[in-house]
Amino acid sequence: EIATRVAHMPTSFVHRDYQSRNLMVAGDVHTPDLVWIDFQDALIGPRVYDLVALLGDSYQSFDADFVSARVHEFADAIGAPVDQIRYEFDVVTVQRKLKDAGRFVFIDREKGNSGFLPYVEPTIDKVFAALRALHCDPLFDELHALLSASLVQPRA
Repeated sequence: EIATRVAHMPTSFVHRDYQSRNLMVAGDVHTPDLVWIDFQDALIGPRVYDLVALLGDSYQSFDADFVSARVHEFADAIGAPVDQIRYEFDVVTVQRKLKDAGRFVFIDREKGNSGFLPYVEPTIDKVFAALRALHCDPLFDELHALLSASLVQPRA
């Protein structure tokens, strides 16, 4: 159901890995340029996907007011209703961050690389924040209950 909702969202070109580790500053101090790297996963996808990737970056943490301000700026920039963009942002956050957490555990269990495990908990925290924002939707209420029941220390 989540994938169906995401698939029906408005689309645009998306980098799909638009996060801090794929942004580089080039040039000199007086004329710096922001450069994106790692384009192999770029395609057409949900218009908020890169916004979620950047503001929900598993390796960084931003306060809720900062994220909200960027979501509002994005909505204004594309001429879309803020409430619609916020809904899309929260739904894609649930999808993307669950995928990220699963990938981090997979890399540990299947590849023997535990280096991403410290990012699992903050990533799941981002899922719970989005689920709280989507609390009036039975699908996301059910997912919140399922995830809470599966954790050793459930999150509010």
